[in-house]
Amino acid sequence: MTWKRVATAVVLIPFVVGLVLWGSTLVVAVATGVFMVLALLEYFALGEAIGWRGHRVWTCVCALALLFLQWLPSVVRPGDFGGFSVPAGLQWLVYRILPRPEEAFFLFVLGVGVIALFTRRPLVETLPAAGISAGALLFVAFPLTYAVRLHGWGEYGPWLLLFALVITWAGDTAAYFAGRAFGRHPLAPHLSPKKTWEGSLASVAAVRQTEPKQLTRLVRGELDWIAMRCLEKDRARRYDSAGGLARDPASGVLLTVCANGVALAPGRAAS
Repeated sequence: MTWKRVATAVVLIPFVVGLVLWGSTLVVAVATGVFMVLALLEYFALGEAIGWRGHRVWTCVCALALLFLQWLPSVVRPGDFGGFSVPAGLQWLVYRILPRPEEAFFLFVLGVGVIALFTRRPLVETLPAAGISAGALLFVAFPLTYAVRLHGWGEYGPWLLLFALVITWAGDTAAYFAGRAFGRHPLAPHLSPKKTWEGSLASVAAVRQTEPKQLTRLVRGELDWIAMRCLEKDRARRYDSAGGLARDPASGVLLTVCANGVALAPGRAAS
């Protein structure tokens, strides 16, 4: 498996780098759209494995609409509309009638409601279908659309996108080899039995340029403290809400570990 990963990286990385640095934002948007649809189909396949059938077609349509709305600002700029100058007096009107990315989410919710009404599926099927479809749009499609938004962000946009990709590749590489070398504790055995906490920590350590042992010492006490504060009986010491947890800088440690564990593909346990 290792040689396949290395061969894939050798072929795809130069292609992706060339696409990001020398391709137009439209070309990047098309490539991102293809990759995004494939990722969504894989996500829905995982859902069907546990008996949850999502709205594949409608979610893909809304995801592509969201991608289009993220690409639009790279074409429509202040004083310019797709290469045509816009009088200053009409600019406010143009920006008011242009759809915004959040409107794609409203369209998605509206469509899911219509589908639920007309298909007449039982509630025990409708709710899981809506849930897994919303998860696909929010956790898979939405973050990927920002690759297009970032690429179209002026002169330095392609370099910023390349920087984000390099960080992801570095974390994924560290997670894979560290997980194979000393991975012992499964991260999510029901989803992927070979992904480990050790690989996840190595991924975070590579991105943050911190030694894994030092990162482990920093994280060990913080995770316990965050959990205990969530369960604290004293209201003055307990988080007042989920927003309070999110605003606490210490909780960023937990969120960073979890996010990198999922998004950066933690390493595999030694077989």
